[in-house]
Amino acid sequence: MSSSVEAELAAVAAEWDRAMVENDAERIGHYMADDWTIIGADGKGRRQGHFPGARDVMETHDPKVRVYGDTAVLTARGVSGGTYDGQPFRELERSSCVFVRQAGRWRCVLTHLSRILSCTLVALVLSGSTPAEPAPDTAELIALLNEFLAGASRDDVATHERFWAEELIYTGSGGKRIGKVDILRDVREATAKPGEPKTTYIAEDVRIQPYGDTAVVAFRLVGTTEHGASAEVTRYLNTGTFVRRDGRWQAVAWQATRAALDVAQVTAQLLGLEKIWNEAHVRGDADALDGLWADDLVVTVPGMPRMTKPEVLAVARSGRMRFLRYDTSDLRVQVHGEAAIVNGRLVRSRERDGQIVEDDWQFSKVYVRTTSGWQVVGYHAS
Repeated sequence: MSSSVEAELAAVAAEWDRAMVENDAERIGHYMADDWTIIGADGKGRRQGHFPGARDVMETHDPKVRVYGDTAVLTARGVSGGTYDGQPFRELERSSCVFVRQAGRWRCVLTHLSRILSCTLVALVLSGSTPAEPAPDTAELIALLNEFLAGASRDDVATHERFWAEELIYTGSGGKRIGKVDILRDVREATAKPGEPKTTYIAEDVRIQPYGDTAVVAFRLVGTTEHGASAEVTRYLNTGTFVRRDGRWQAVAWQATRAALDVAQVTAQLLGLEKIWNEAHVRGDADALDGLWADDLVVTVPGMPRMTKPEVLAVARSGRMRFLRYDTSDLRVQVHGEAAIVNGRLVRSRERDGQIVEDDWQFSKVYVRTTSGWQVVGYHAS
């Protein structure tokens, strides 16, 4: 790009600003093409001759110029103020102006404005105390993300319906690719299970890269599942691609990846789940155990045939077996990526059919990290 052309257009912008402040119609028109159009920050378009109002401040800052032969695009940040439609205003705006060289001079054919700040915040800019410039699209997307996570924490179907585009491609952390229909079905099924532990979601380290009507949103998803007095925390790295249509952002693609494990943190979580497991047995809380047991759980204990989750859950819900004591000790935790092993000693007292039975076992549990958190897939005691 020619530095002389850049300087020439920067000078044109500065002179045009001065003409606006001085309300010099002839000089203002000198820099406008006959078919000049302005699209204001309110989204309304106006042509030359329909530009009401007077300015007492008009400044262009940080101009960037790109030249394409006899056409040039000037983008900048600016401050404008005065009266418009009879009302006072102060605006901090982003502007894009398209200039065309006509009869040897640059004339503007299009001005497009987007509001950054207004009113009192501009006063800070004018006084020299410039705040960090918020990007409107970024703020809107962050608000959308937070609203979605709040709704997802409630298993709210309507929130998912609004957030996901119809053509969504969602790749989960387990490598399975699904669509919007699948997500809505899963949410409805989750809503139909009121006894299961609820997970609350928040976003951390949100990064947004806007590209006009497309944006990439990357963030760390933190899910906290309450199990009585304890909580299990899972973390994912999520990246979504959003498209804005008719003024509305929706996610068209999504990729979820489990965040790298912190072994110490996972160990603490699993020890917390062990406590929940023990207390649930003493309370006879079958719903809590249901949340801890994976659907493909296999249980092997002395004197009993090998059992599946439906079988052991039926025993827990029957009330035929009541635990008076359920204590574990000498616990050892081994974390292996998405799986973990917990073994130790179990001493328990149980009442069944009027008889007290004492057990002193060594046990091993195999945990797997699922979309519902850490769950037990295998339990063996001897």
